[in-house]
Amino acid sequence: MRTPLPGFRWLAGAAVGVAAVLALGATPAGAAPAGDGGLRLDRFQYATEGVPAGVARPAGTLADPCKTFTYGVNIRTATQTWIGTLYQDVYWCYNGSRVTYHNANQRGSALPGWQFKVTGASSQAGPGNWFFQDTANGQFDLCLPVGGCVGSRHAWINQVVYGDGTYSGSGGES
Repeated sequence: MRTPLPGFRWLAGAAVGVAAVLALGATPAGAAPAGDGGLRLDRFQYATEGVPAGVARPAGTLADPCKTFTYGVNIRTATQTWIGTLYQDVYWCYNGSRVTYHNANQRGSALPGWQFKVTGASSQAGPGNWFFQDTANGQFDLCLPVGGCVGSRHAWINQVVYGDGTYSGSGGES
């Protein structure tokens, strides 16, 4: 095998970077993913009674029932290899008609070589606090030791919790 000419060493590094992007299913910065990406993610949700230990509630809500609602989006490559997960946990207490306590927490994890960050989160109360809507956005960047980050994937979550103890959620990739 011949050694590349000194002026063309960057080309070999760039080829490795492009190959990694294609193999791992990332979208190069500024490019749109092919298709709808629906086969490259999966979603999960679960709810539990109560809120985790250490979550401080106002004294006036201690008699109200509470729940924790977790929603997550797993981002995957075209070959279904896991890249990372965006999670959002919503803690709320309710009295049958309105939400009496509310808190949301966003977090994520990523495969080595990928970097994760929460890029946005918001919470909005409905009229009379009869519901709360929480959104979260996360970004997964494929970063190489040489050449920087060469691709990214974006996930979103939308959750609504209600004063009667019910909840709904959705999520995807944008």
